[in-house]
Amino acid sequence: VSEPGDLKRMEIAGLLPLWVGITPADRSEILLQKLTDPDRFWRTHGVPSLAADDPSYDPGASTCCRWNGPAWVQWQWMMVRALLDQGEPDLAADLADRVSGSVTTVLAREHQFRELYDPDDENASNDSMPNYIWTAMVAQVLHETN
Repeated sequence: VSEPGDLKRMEIAGLLPLWVGITPADRSEILLQKLTDPDRFWRTHGVPSLAADDPSYDPGASTCCRWNGPAWVQWQWMMVRALLDQGEPDLAADLADRVSGSVTTVLAREHQFRELYDPDDENASNDSMPNYIWTAMVAQVLHETN
């Protein structure tokens, strides 16, 4: 349900104020609720680039530069940092586990990091850009939450 002042589309970029720590406590609480809503962003294998309840949501990791649903590891790191900074270490660790599970599954199957990951199905085909070094950030995500 949209509220006055909300963007028409909920994207992960709208959660960035949590990462940079520029929101008042009451607004941070609202953003945390949106982030942890499993019908929007708190998906089984990470936070998608577009809320899952958006009609354009497509979680498949099929091609380069998709912003309509797949999860990007560098954005997952930002959300983990935001959760840690918000005093939510259990949620940060949960997100780290979700993301690392997806990356590990694809890495074991394909022997390479990928640009994007399906936030709903870690076993889904992944045809995104191979050998995407930024995805190695998953090691930093795990380090910061353990």
